[in-house]
Amino acid sequence: MAAPGPHGAIRTPWRWGLVAAGSACVGLGTLGVFVPGLPTTVFLIVASWCFVRSCPHLEARLRESRLLGRYMRYVGGGAVMPRRARVVATALMWTCISTSVVLMCVGGMMGWWFAILMAVLGALGTWAIWVIARGTPAPATA
Repeated sequence: MAAPGPHGAIRTPWRWGLVAAGSACVGLGTLGVFVPGLPTTVFLIVASWCFVRSCPHLEARLRESRLLGRYMRYVGGGAVMPRRARVVATALMWTCISTSVVLMCVGGMMGWWFAILMAVLGALGTWAIWVIARGTPAPATA
């Protein structure tokens, strides 16, 4: 068994893989801030999940980021993403997925497997928006 490293993390290939995946998602999420149609929040939700399981201090840095922190306010912590924002995010995501599938499959660039892959990823994104980002309201304090 590997020895604990800084911040109590065990240095294993699995954790390094999660850090790499989380970092890639942060990069895509950052790109999504500037590129219309590319989702930001979904990539940051996945990055947060990866970082929590591999290197929690990176997840804390992601939440404290001046550029990306505002997209993270609905992930965990009891914050509730407004219903209208969830509806808009879901509609935009499925519009982009549908457009991609039509252009790539009908255009002959990809096969039926691409449509299935996009549908599965879209379902995961929809689940993240409606279950994870919904949060649970914090109890009222007296």
